[in-house]
Amino acid sequence: MRSNTGEKWLEQRIRKYGPVSKLSLFGNPSVFIHGQAANKLVFSGDGSALASSQTKSVRMVLGAQNLLELRGDDHKRVRGAMVSFLKAESLKQYVGKMDQEVRLHIQTHWKGKHEEKRAQLQHGAGGPRDLITSLVDMNNSQAISDGEIIDNIKLVMTAGHDTSSVVITLVMRLLSNQPSVCAAVLKDIEFEGYLIPKGWQTHMDQTIFPEPERFDPTRFENTTSVPPYCYIPFGGGARICPGYEFAKVEILVAIHYIVTQFTWKMCADNRFSRDPMPVPTKGLPIKIEPRNRNIGL
Repeated sequence: MRSNTGEKWLEQRIRKYGPVSKLSLFGNPSVFIHGQAANKLVFSGDGSALASSQTKSVRMVLGAQNLLELRGDDHKRVRGAMVSFLKAESLKQYVGKMDQEVRLHIQTHWKGKHEEKRAQLQHGAGGPRDLITSLVDMNNSQAISDGEIIDNIKLVMTAGHDTSSVVITLVMRLLSNQPSVCAAVLKDIEFEGYLIPKGWQTHMDQTIFPEPERFDPTRFENTTSVPPYCYIPFGGGARICPGYEFAKVEILVAIHYIVTQFTWKMCADNRFSRDPMPVPTKGLPIKIEPRNRNIGL
């Protein structure tokens, strides 16, 4: 993974063994399946035939009561508690907070403003309820246990932080390499729509997505052209990421400000490795300039 050859290894394995093969992962006997039919098998079932289970090392970190480990009624109950906080309707109250945090970060870290600006932006009434508060309220009604709260907060911190920051980093890398796409982004972004062009991520099956390694957001302009179970960046079925709407909104808000207020270019080698998330090998140093030096946030 650190040599960033994972995709090549998978492609070679598929060519050699076909879409179904047996292997060992982290010391556990496993089955590797590939393709649209495989995705449908995994995501359309009710969990009675295939169950989510992490390795012992992951369970030691996240706990045995996190959402990835739970099954049946326990999974439905805890997932329901998480989704009640992360559903699209609830996110409207957080867009303002996300907007404030992004502007604050740009001003204090990118524009060198004084801490006085931080205090000004943070002054006022308390912000919206957070996930812990929401889950504790459910704990008071005995809908979710202390152990389930602890394990799932660890899960959210692990699964929800690096993933979003990596997407933002890689979008900046890709837009720097393809400025024509950046120009289109400046025209197409809609702040109130809460939607991110799905082309910002690509799947690698070239029979479905021609030139899958090429950054081409336009390939997803017609979403009906993508066959079912072929584009699954957030998983699917009963196990789909409960925070996918939250992730799309926070990434959109960040990218909105970056692409509309700054231009940038790479300063050095911008290759990346996986550890296990994609990480720029040189830290992705960039030269960044404001589009309008008099702009205020």
